Amino acid sequence: MNKAKSTSAGIVAAPRTENEESSNSLMPTLRVRKNPIRNIIQSRIRQLLERYNESSSIKHTATKGSLREGYLKQFIADVAPTSLSVSSGFVVDARGESMSPQIDLLVFDPTAIPPFSLSDFVVVLPIESVCLSIEVKSALRASSFAQVREQQATFRNMRISLTAGTREYLYTVDCAGVPQFIVAFNSDCSLATIQTWFGDEPSLIAVCVIGKHTVFKDPRTDRLTTIVSDEHHNEVMILIGLMETIHRRVAFEFRDVQKQISIEGDTAFFPDIGAYICFDVPDDGKKVISDDSKSST
Repeated sequence: MNKAKSTSAGIVAAPRTENEESSNSLMPTLRVRKNPIRNIIQSRIRQLLERYNESSSIKHTATKGSLREGYLKQFIADVAPTSLSVSSGFVVDARGESMSPQIDLLVFDPTAIPPFSLSDFVVVLPIESVCLSIEVKSALRASSFAQVREQQATFRNMRISLTAGTREYLYTVDCAGVPQFIVAFNSDCSLATIQTWFGDEPSLIAVCVIGKHTVFKDPRTDRLTTIVSDEHHNEVMILIGLMETIHRRVAFEFRDVQKQISIEGDTAFFPDIGAYICFDVPDDGKKVISDDSKSST
């Protein structure tokens, strides 16, 4: 078996055999055989890069950047898990005291609490529905990370609200941030600089520069890993797998929160539009309150 080379930043691409690929993502020694679905996704990545190259003939810088970001957004929307939806938009909580800046792409679970559309391409999303925030850039710069930190600070000022099935009780808990990707075609930042971002922003999961590399944090172990681009575009393939992993992790975290809620009886708490329309949500700590706004624990 070919071994991946180890560096201080993690695992980089291992040599491939003619008929097999060596995946160095969550299990660096795992070999993945080609299959039709994988081939289709790789073909779409190549189409994405072809569209990027075609746009080089456009001289207007702002238009070219906007087109390239649009190509990336459409690609991510096409490969997101079918149980999830993707849109640009704003995030709010039930208190209504703040709204996030517009996020390039929000990956969300429409079955938790549905989005509220402002247009065909822009929605307002309850924080309880959001699984992943994605910043899309034509060129990655230091200012891109500053923008992400600002967005995450807004998320951490929000509170997640859960109600019981009868809406007799409401439980609120601080939002610790939203899992974050940054995806770009080019980068003005060194790999070493990108790696430092993960220590500064705990919600950052992956930074992908298509055609160069992806740095990602394993959601299960927090280990930082670097995948160098190759002919199979594994630097992009890993993002698709991470989206589903993050979706599952968010679901598990909701279940953990539900287990911590202790009131009399077997009451189950879930994300619910009722938190937005049936309660005055408090902002002074973790509480389970009744509909008369009195603390029940």
